[in-house]
Amino acid sequence: MTPELERLLGAMATARQRDGVILTAYTDFVRSCGLDHFVLGMAIGDPDVGQTVEIQTSLPDAWMEEYDALDHVRHDYVVQQMANLGPDRPLLTTAWGEATADRPEVSARTGQVLRGVADAGLGNALSFTGRGAAESDQAWFAATFGCQRSGREAVLERINNHRNELLIASFALFPCLRPALERRHAGIVEDLTSREVDVLARFAQGLRPDRIAHRMGISKRTVDMHSVNARRKLKARTLAEATAKAVRYDLI
Repeated sequence: MTPELERLLGAMATARQRDGVILTAYTDFVRSCGLDHFVLGMAIGDPDVGQTVEIQTSLPDAWMEEYDALDHVRHDYVVQQMANLGPDRPLLTTAWGEATADRPEVSARTGQVLRGVADAGLGNALSFTGRGAAESDQAWFAATFGCQRSGREAVLERINNHRNELLIASFALFPCLRPALERRHAGIVEDLTSREVDVLARFAQGLRPDRIAHRMGISKRTVDMHSVNARRKLKARTLAEATAKAVRYDLI
């Protein structure tokens, strides 16, 4: 195990995804493999009804703003590969690059996305796509690695030299990304305040409202107010449900 991978796995074990520590360690790990960029994508939900997609990447913010504004996700070449996954085919490996846009089976809009991501830094890349282990688990994952100027063969050689480590690191990272994705998929978009997080964390410890008020140095009425606001934001009917959702979505 390389020192960079060891640091990454250590960060996964001790930090929260929203703190940014994990993605910083992941970026360092990818760069240590001689690769310029990565894209981590995760989708959850029924493709025929509506999916929610989360993307973490080292590519420039300007490209991701364009990607979101033009709804490129529906025409993303890697996302399209997810349709080929199934219980009997849980993992796929796909090499692609700017030249893929010229293939006759690739639509003009998908070609536009391929050329755009090449300009952003992924001229040649390799993607690993997979899905949840359970047949009923409607979750799909994709980890893409590549370089801006290196040729196709050089990029593939670098990735294959570190293939096992890249797979271990990427698929270990997806559980860290999933809580935020599930939260968005459930339609929970309003952030909790630090006080609301503190109150729910103490409820999760089994403390009563009066004890929480004493610990936090506030009135019980204020504790009740934070509880009501947290329940509303988390779309929970009870405080117990709000606390359970806060744990599930990695908020406390």
